[in-house]
Amino acid sequence: MAEVDTSNLVDVVYQSGIPGPDDPAENFFEASKIYPASIPWDVPGVARLERSAEMRQMSTRSTRRYEGRPVLPLPESAPAQASLESVLASRRSADAFDEREVSAGVLSSLLSRSYGVTGSLGEHSLRPTPSAGALYPLDIYVLPSRVESLRSGGRYHFDPFEHALTDLGDVDGAALREATNAPNISGVPAVQLVISASFWRSRFKYGQRALRFALTEAGHLVQNLLLLATAHGLACRPIGGFFDARLTEVMVDHNGVDDAPVYAVLIGYGSDR
Repeated sequence: MAEVDTSNLVDVVYQSGIPGPDDPAENFFEASKIYPASIPWDVPGVARLERSAEMRQMSTRSTRRYEGRPVLPLPESAPAQASLESVLASRRSADAFDEREVSAGVLSSLLSRSYGVTGSLGEHSLRPTPSAGALYPLDIYVLPSRVESLRSGGRYHFDPFEHALTDLGDVDGAALREATNAPNISGVPAVQLVISASFWRSRFKYGQRALRFALTEAGHLVQNLLLLATAHGLACRPIGGFFDARLTEVMVDHNGVDDAPVYAVLIGYGSDR
């Protein structure tokens, strides 16, 4: 392995020199900071939300809706037998999948126990994944290859309030694999879950901070999915380096700006190759 000269970390990190005053990453991080003296400007929707019962009611049903599309109720969730301690010790990112099918009960467990509604507190629904202001800007899309009772090559949306999947039609499998950008994966996972964010569901309250919150929440959600998959004896691989424009195109009804895929997870039974 080639040695890296760490005597000048600026060159190691930035390669082309210190960024100028318009570096997008530094600009965003600065713009999304919160200060005590400027909270009314930093998080502009907090006071507005407190004054509007209508807005508070609207924010309690945070999920995308697909009126008129076929709905498939999910079965009872299969029990996960492994302890949290063993799951934490054994979780690994898989690089190979075999041809076995995932049961509908296991898929139900993955979805409901990671992002399903588990109760309520006042006006707000509660879920296993924490969310700033309980606004839940994320949605889970299910793209199955081998899942019991689901069409291979279909695209489904998980409704956390109804514990059901909405059938949104089909996806181009070749386009999905290309968009996922995981050439080192052997075999086809039984299901791919795509996490998308509707940023406005947080931005109306939290302004620039909303993007930070949405990305943080996507990490919370995917960690839940990884641990649940491991508890069910499944292999899983989180994917963050997908091709944005291509995956957005596969998702069909996302524009890549106001709503966009932010994370993906490959799940199935592992293979030793």
